[in-house]
Amino acid sequence: MRNVMFFVLSCCFALIIPYHAINTNSGEPDLLFPGWSSIMDTRDLKHIELSKAESHFAETFPGKIAKFSNGQQLIQVRWITKPTRKLHPASDCFKGIGYRVRPLPLLVDKRGAIWSRIQCEKGSDQFIVRERIFDNLGQAWTDASSWYWNAVFGRSYGPWWALTIVEGNVLNQCKPQVCSGSLD
Repeated sequence: MRNVMFFVLSCCFALIIPYHAINTNSGEPDLLFPGWSSIMDTRDLKHIELSKAESHFAETFPGKIAKFSNGQQLIQVRWITKPTRKLHPASDCFKGIGYRVRPLPLLVDKRGAIWSRIQCEKGSDQFIVRERIFDNLGQAWTDASSWYWNAVFGRSYGPWWALTIVEGNVLNQCKPQVCSGSLD
């Protein structure tokens, strides 16, 4: 009986911890927001307006969302002020809008940053999507779930940045809507 009681109490404790451990020490988001960069990897970025669905989603997103193009890539940047389940993998979004998604090996870029990657296909459209999440202290994650639990349990403090880059001839192919989470 004692073991059963311990097990039940442990389960209850495990259910409650995430709600009390969430890191809310992110300061005033509007005061800390550094703005969007106009250059990435030595290329000028052109701001792209969010779609209506993305704008609607951004209203309740804890932070800010923007999209850019450098002429060869579509880039979505999210600035996140607190842990949220509204940040999820691009693979979920592309699957949700009908793409066949295949995971690819991690990529280490010329700066040493690690990116997750997927290949997306739908009809004749084919492109690579890479993404990563990082904080201002040098910690980085290649998947939203790892980031989320590190943030929830205070192993990382916001704000955080999430980059999703769609690479390939996407500007001429299909102009896919880079997911902001509007499928939630």
